[in-house]
Amino acid sequence: MALSSSLWSIKLPFIKLFLSLATIKGVFGNCYTSVFSFGDSLADTGNVYFADPTSHCLFPPYGETYFHHPTGRCCNGRPVIDFIAESLGLSLIKPYLSVKNESSVTSIEEGVNFAVAGATALDIDFFIERGIYSVSTNYSLRVQLDWFKEILPYLCNTSSRFTGGALTACCGGGGAYNYNTSAECGSPSASACEDPSQYVSWDGVHLTEAAYRSITSGLLQGPYTIPQINISCISQNVTPGYSKLLHK
Repeated sequence: MALSSSLWSIKLPFIKLFLSLATIKGVFGNCYTSVFSFGDSLADTGNVYFADPTSHCLFPPYGETYFHHPTGRCCNGRPVIDFIAESLGLSLIKPYLSVKNESSVTSIEEGVNFAVAGATALDIDFFIERGIYSVSTNYSLRVQLDWFKEILPYLCNTSSRFTGGALTACCGGGGAYNYNTSAECGSPSASACEDPSQYVSWDGVHLTEAAYRSITSGLLQGPYTIPQINISCISQNVTPGYSKLLHK
């Protein structure tokens, strides 16, 4: 009983983490476009199928109420994360391990569920070092966050637009990353790249207009300000073509 209580006390904060880390991309006043969920069996929508094919959640009568067959959800139907997605007009969120086994990652635009049945907030080594061997999986919160980091390039593909790289300066006089204090941009021995819009760095210290535009878009249109700036409140007397420039 003491061991069971100990495990429950460790898992309980993780259950709360599911509620707080179920990240919804969007802000007040705008449509929500995606959901990213972390957790355990209370939120798993199918990762357990790949993590533990022998799990009892994969056999009838699980899933009988809504899906009419087991889906990897440890429930007779839909858990909270499904109802959240439905209420936002989104498709049911796919489990990460299912997406990973697909040939395309285009299906992650509406979100991904990283939750795995049996997962804990702490890595399995923590429990083993303390003589606790009843933890069923090592898909801990750290592992789930690592998965999230793996898909970030597909979600935040800004860097792919800057083919010149994030560190190399467009304008400079050679040297590492085209930055040389003895031949700074503007000096006779320095030169600028052909297309600054492909670079993040302008002169090794300052950014290019394209990079600043991308930052501005992130600030005004999210998701980097909470709550998001209400751009409908901005004066209509803006510079002509500004909106078009922002969306380039």
